[in-house]
Amino acid sequence: MKISVDFGAVEGKGYFGTKIFAVNFKKAAERYDKKNKYLFYDFKTVKPRIFWGQFGLSLAEWKNKPDVFLALNQSIPFYTHAKIISFCHGLSYYFFPRYYSKKDKRRLNHQLDQMIKRSDIIVVSSVKVKNELEEINKSVYKKNLKILVISFGIPFDVLEFKNKKKIKEKFFLVVANNQPIKNINFSIKAFLKLNKIEKFKNYFLYVITNSVYGLIKGDNIRFFVNNPREKLINFYSQTQALLTASFYESFNFPVIETLVFGNPVIALESAVIPEVYPYVNTAKDEKEFIAYLKSPKIKPDKKMIEKIKKEFNWRKYIQHLISNI
Repeated sequence: MKISVDFGAVEGKGYFGTKIFAVNFKKAAERYDKKNKYLFYDFKTVKPRIFWGQFGLSLAEWKNKPDVFLALNQSIPFYTHAKIISFCHGLSYYFFPRYYSKKDKRRLNHQLDQMIKRSDIIVVSSVKVKNELEEINKSVYKKNLKILVISFGIPFDVLEFKNKKKIKEKFFLVVANNQPIKNINFSIKAFLKLNKIEKFKNYFLYVITNSVYGLIKGDNIRFFVNNPREKLINFYSQTQALLTASFYESFNFPVIETLVFGNPVIALESAVIPEVYPYVNTAKDEKEFIAYLKSPKIKPDKKMIEKIKKEFNWRKYIQHLISNI
């Protein structure tokens, strides 16, 4: 088969979930699928760039005539005769519209509309998103949807990272773009309360993000804006625990990225998908969240890490996808 891929997400600044997915998908496809030919569309190979989805990708599809089009970034071109496989990366804008601008809500809901109406298959990263899509379809579209659930793999750069320093440092970690849906200030407030306890007064909170606007500041809080991936991965290897408190998540790469280094994850229930629930310290409220900061109940050991590596595996991802196209 000739398979075309919307690879435009890699052009975005910094690192975010969709970009990490796209970069690792390309590596996985080239490494684990030698039978099919892939055409990765990016801003260098597709023109015009200014009308990427509507015209650029459509023109590329008309010229290349692929058998399958993979809409990695949720957006389907105006024209393609290929079988359309869309990738839905979550529905936070649908269930939590108050955290999005009118422009973003309009764009994302249009993508959702096209995805449901035109896709032959929709691929999601969690059974949670599958259930949400089915509920939306039942109440609005009433179509016969084929939804494929495949968990993302652990990013290659995390698996290949070689860290000589094994000692854990006295800091907790938050990794999230500074968007309202990510609820970063919840984790900061919880840490500040923990920081008042004598045992934890010399601990720090490292916040890895794209902007500090609106975030709570403190003496023992350090912000790292748009840092390179290698530095972030080094933080994963040394942290006491990752904190995450999003109002909505459809996967959450930092969770598995932290776990494979043997470090615990402390999360609000809303930030945890069913697939990672067994590996995460999941709290119902701030009190329980702080209790886990003091003493996590779930700490990954070698057996758990090996299980995580098998479950969140890019070879398995590609094989599962190709076998269903």
